[in-house]
Amino acid sequence: MGSSGRGYRLGVALADTHGKSYDPALIAGIGAYLKDSHVDHFLHLGDLFDFDGIGRFADNDPAAQVSWPLVEELALGRTIYYGLLDAARKKNKACKAVLIQGNHEYRLDKFVTRNPQLKGMLDIPQAMDLKARRVEYVPYEETGRAYRIGDAAFIHGRFCNKYHPHTHIDRYRLKAIYYGHGHDAQRMTAACYEPGEAVSAASIGFTCNPRLFYRHGLPDNWEQGFGVYFFLPGGRHIFNQVLVNRGRFVGPTNGKLYDCKRILRGLK
Repeated sequence: MGSSGRGYRLGVALADTHGKSYDPALIAGIGAYLKDSHVDHFLHLGDLFDFDGIGRFADNDPAAQVSWPLVEELALGRTIYYGLLDAARKKNKACKAVLIQGNHEYRLDKFVTRNPQLKGMLDIPQAMDLKARRVEYVPYEETGRAYRIGDAAFIHGRFCNKYHPHTHIDRYRLKAIYYGHGHDAQRMTAACYEPGEAVSAASIGFTCNPRLFYRHGLPDNWEQGFGVYFFLPGGRHIFNQVLVNRGRFVGPTNGKLYDCKRILRGLK
């Protein structure tokens, strides 16, 4: 039984916010949806931050190395994440929160490893004060460990090839796996002998600005979106992909249309 007596527990997952490249309107819209919902599980699947100044591409780009101070990006990440978490806990103070380490968080973790004098200052669990806010940090990039809720597994994602859901199915062999990383929204299934028991993998879209400077106008298949999950008794779940169309989406639990830009204007 769900915490509000509904017969299910509600989960919301998003990914790939990318720090200073985030989409303020979309984050405001998702925050409004969270406030309207009784959320039991709130998950960010990684790349909350960007940390381009310490990434491998910055080695040949001096401007990127000083483009955004680490402490400022950490502060912005805290503001974004805890604004969403406060929204998720508006109707359910006991909402379980999870932050999964993406490859961009791993940039900072590797930087701290190379500069151990910064440990406790810039490593993400401490810098984000996650323990005090009751947030579980999953070091996925370091360990490969998935976060599990019943038969659903959540990771940041490893592969960006054309049919990456199939690659995730083939490599992980889990019942259902959800991830970000590639910025698109795809879902694939693999056959199983038992009827209705197909295994699946799905990428859930991204939550940053779709016009990132480093794309230089190249075509892509990126889609803004996030995932909504109904966790059922017995460990099963139902997945709903929420896609954003020109800054608008419909909440699957309430049928309400969320106009993200209008919501952002109302917050100012």
